[in-house]
Amino acid sequence: MALGDEVIEVPIGDINGVNVTFYTSVAYQSGTLREWMNGILIRSSDDDGFTETNPATGEFQTKVALLNGDAIVVRYIEA
Repeated sequence: MALGDEVIEVPIGDINGVNVTFYTSVAYQSGTLREWMNGILIRSSDDDGFTETNPATGEFQTKVALLNGDAIVVRYIEA
């Protein structure tokens, strides 16, 4: 991967009904993070959306904890 590459991946973080903090494998450009939960695109402004908490470390937080069996995928531009 290189600066400016588009990345699609399963983020790092527990899906256990409690955890809301996830990490991408590399830093992402602020404003480029997109999240799919159970195959549905989730906007950051949605009630069940997410917040880009620290793009430099790849950290973001979901507004709701994912439950066992839920799936999350993110797409972003590498910083």
